[in-house]
Amino acid sequence: MVEGGGRCYCADYKVYVLTREGVRIEAESSGILELNDWEKRVRTAIVLAQGEMQIEMDSAPLTPEEGRLYRFQKVDLRAENIKVESLEPGTLRRSGSRLLIDLRPPGATGRGAGPG
Repeated sequence: MVEGGGRCYCADYKVYVLTREGVRIEAESSGILELNDWEKRVRTAIVLAQGEMQIEMDSAPLTPEEGRLYRFQKVDLRAENIKVESLEPGTLRRSGSRLLIDLRPPGATGRGAGPG
């Protein structure tokens, strides 16, 4: 932990769960980098997803195109070691090998969550 919990890195979480109403992020046997902005009440979790990733956005399968921003009402992402389920609106963007998912509540500022 660094900066009063502002940045945390763990090389091998057995199970990591981040939840709030309508959102659940789970990672198993993964390294996690968590960045917290306590003043803005924003938490960013960075996870290296292993294996093939399956994404369902608004109940339809999705293969995201490079650089395109997708807006969703709900999303479900699964890989060997990670699950992201959100019943709240957000955005998704693919950038190279990174997939950025922003699940900020309406009106929130700062960076959002982005497993990559």
